[in-house]
Amino acid sequence: MVSDQAYNEPVKNRVRKKILSHAVEALTTQRSESTIVSAGTTRRLVAYAERMIRQHRVVDADSLDQLPRELSEWESVHAQLVPSKTPEELRVLYLCGPSPQLDLEVLMDHGVQPHNVIAVESNRSTHDRAMAQVERLRVPLRIHRGPLNELLETVSDTFDIMYLDGCGPLLSKSQNALDPLLCVLMNDRLAPLSCMITNFAEVPENHIKRYSEIMACFFRYRYNDLPRVFWESGLDPAVCEYEIGTLPLVIEEDIGEYYSAFVTRFITDLARFWIPGSKAIAAPTISKAWLDKPGVVKGVVKQAKHVPQRPGSIEAFARELGDTCLSPASYPLLSFFRALNRWNCDDSFATKLGALQFRGKPSGQLLEVVSLLNAVLEGHWSMLSGDMHEAFKHRWFDHGCSFGCDAPLPNLLVNSLLGTYGRPLFANARRSLRLSYRAKKTEMYVDALVFDQCRSFFDWFPNVHGVASRFQSIGFQVIARCIMDQIGRADARSDAHPFRGSAVLGYEASDVGYADRQTLA
Repeated sequence: MVSDQAYNEPVKNRVRKKILSHAVEALTTQRSESTIVSAGTTRRLVAYAERMIRQHRVVDADSLDQLPRELSEWESVHAQLVPSKTPEELRVLYLCGPSPQLDLEVLMDHGVQPHNVIAVESNRSTHDRAMAQVERLRVPLRIHRGPLNELLETVSDTFDIMYLDGCGPLLSKSQNALDPLLCVLMNDRLAPLSCMITNFAEVPENHIKRYSEIMACFFRYRYNDLPRVFWESGLDPAVCEYEIGTLPLVIEEDIGEYYSAFVTRFITDLARFWIPGSKAIAAPTISKAWLDKPGVVKGVVKQAKHVPQRPGSIEAFARELGDTCLSPASYPLLSFFRALNRWNCDDSFATKLGALQFRGKPSGQLLEVVSLLNAVLEGHWSMLSGDMHEAFKHRWFDHGCSFGCDAPLPNLLVNSLLGTYGRPLFANARRSLRLSYRAKKTEMYVDALVFDQCRSFFDWFPNVHGVASRFQSIGFQVIARCIMDQIGRADARSDAHPFRGSAVLGYEASDVGYADRQTLA
């Protein structure tokens, strides 16, 4: 249990003011900058795209006649789904501890109404102390006594700001610091534009080896998501992908830098791909519309991870080796999950991820299917249903002569369709805030991630049965690609971004991803 004094340390108060101020401003006065997809940027990209298409004669000029009407209709959808908000309209949920007034006072100073705030405390004695505080101050704050998952599974509200100040290490075996995060994401309780704040303690000294092994499983299959300290080590990521012994030792030497990057990247990947993708594909009617019969899908998954036991030659081995083994970096999250289980399937972190279920289906199996869908270009076409095959027949109009920087690949259509049901949360890396501070002797890592569900795209995009009709409109396709550009650009360099390869314009330095973590003294 965290002491009352720990909640009221001077540095903790500075952090509290900085992150809560950032969250409120990001969702109110700076709301237009916090959305990943904006009407103004879309209009500018569409104008650029139209010039390129006409200049290079990608299609007949008459094909663009409907572009102004399509754009106007999308802007109307966007205006409805991304309304402005004042601080008084924000809904907030936070884990309060014994001193709920500390966070509440900062929120109220920024105009948040206490009637729109819910605090959560599961420990009875801590809850009683918290209630005494608010009663003494005569503040109408609701404090739920009980676990967070019970509240979120009962109350259907969504929240603009969630502050999950668990204070334990992310992968703690005893403090369950990861549980609130998983609970929020699995229950879909963040508003379409929101800010989720997490606070995790440093790696415990007696668990450095364990954390290093887990993070090596995560970073081994990445290139652009690696922290800067990796490049100073002299290691080659292409070697680390297959040689498993060195990276954990290197991580041990700079455990804080790797942990700092891991916390942010892991949350980002859970929110935008693993959980929403699993949620979508677990629904029986969606799975039936997208995938072939279960036996066929199982066969594709089995082939994708096949390792030949007695190949006659190197050529035969490479020919027979499943693609997830041949090129594991093409499946970064799936490769991480498999590596984690190969390392220690009984580790509490591995079992927790493996125990996640969607409609009774294990998350690991769903992740396999979603990851192969995302990389269907690598030869997994036979897993698709007839309807999905039909959708892919209607190619992007510029598939042979791209009007943008990137040629459109199948992952763009796959993840657009996944997003219509999975409700992914895309972190706006440019608008998110990452801090570290020392609470007494413990280094703490705070992430205030601004999430956008990009509803004006996914609610506007057709489902699989509507692709054939909508793709007949070149104007629709142009607008869709210009919106995908913005979704991908918000974290442009990430190896695991579902919309990688979506650039209409080239990337700038500000598009590379998250800024370095700031240290508050």
